[in-house]
Amino acid sequence: KQWYQRRVRGFLLSLQLCIAYHTTTQVRMENRTPLSGFPYVVSQTDENLTVSFTVPPLTKKKDLNIVIKNNSILAGLKDRTPIVEGTLYTNVRDTLWQIEGTTVTLHLDKDKPAIWPLLISGPLNGSIDPHSSFTLGELMENDIWSNQTRSSEKILEYFRDSADKGSRLGQLRMGHILKGDSKDSLPDITPNPVESLHYYRKAAETWNDADAQYFVAESYREEGEEDEAIKWYKLSAESKNLKSMYRLGEIYKERDDYIEAFIWWNQAASIGHAPSNVSLGHAYWEGNGVQKNLNKALHHFELAYKSDRTKEIPEALLEEIHGPDHHTFSDPSSAVKVVVGVGVVALIGYFVLRHFSSK
Repeated sequence: KQWYQRRVRGFLLSLQLCIAYHTTTQVRMENRTPLSGFPYVVSQTDENLTVSFTVPPLTKKKDLNIVIKNNSILAGLKDRTPIVEGTLYTNVRDTLWQIEGTTVTLHLDKDKPAIWPLLISGPLNGSIDPHSSFTLGELMENDIWSNQTRSSEKILEYFRDSADKGSRLGQLRMGHILKGDSKDSLPDITPNPVESLHYYRKAAETWNDADAQYFVAESYREEGEEDEAIKWYKLSAESKNLKSMYRLGEIYKERDDYIEAFIWWNQAASIGHAPSNVSLGHAYWEGNGVQKNLNKALHHFELAYKSDRTKEIPEALLEEIHGPDHHTFSDPSSAVKVVVGVGVVALIGYFVLRHFSSK
């Protein structure tokens, strides 16, 4: 009878897994973006939880190292850093896993029905996968993880562990923290620009990440190594990083190379970057790198304003185009609103006069 019950339970779990896999695969694949830096995706109900991750083509079961116990999990490729490893948030009863194509799915049947706020709550035998380590650091930093007292040293320890094990998110976070910017720094953690640059470079070189390349360039520029900064800005700009394109324009403007500056601003502006449109507006207004053209200058200032309402059209440019007695609007849509408003008032006035004249 017990053998029969185990068989039935195994069949039901297999059926649940197949249904969960096929109904959530599309959502999980949409969430798994190349730049997410997070290699596994979790979906759950009150009763069960699935963890899925991708593996190289032609991977077989024998190539995987998967050990799931009632309170811990270790999963990944053999002889590689585990994709997920650590102590589970709470206990599980039954587990099942399968590989289909390049997707491995782990199914965990929870011991007690509840939504888990996180998958991994701590290390397993002193070890934890880099992405769970990053999550724990982030939760503690934001005072979400109630099981632990907030500590800058512990937060930094989690992020460092994540970064040293190859997490792009961890490397970027370590770069931000150690750079010492007030919005990203941690209390009682001394800034270390050299180590900050080290982690930015790891993310830039390992992941070919455009944001990391931008931060590497910023670090070199702040140290006065402008030629090295230009090299990294250009690498980042190849991936359409708008901030890098804009910075290159600023650097070449400072070098009085207005033509090169115009080229970089124009690339960023064509993708909708408001500061670059402002710079192009000034270039056309002042005739730097291009022939002076007030109408094109106004056009770029208007584009900037549409993208960012803080980028107002310079009053001096409007006066130069329309004269000192011009009456125009910083927001082009305001003119339309006024015209429509005047038209409505006139129309109402017309019907009112017609009504009284008919009497």
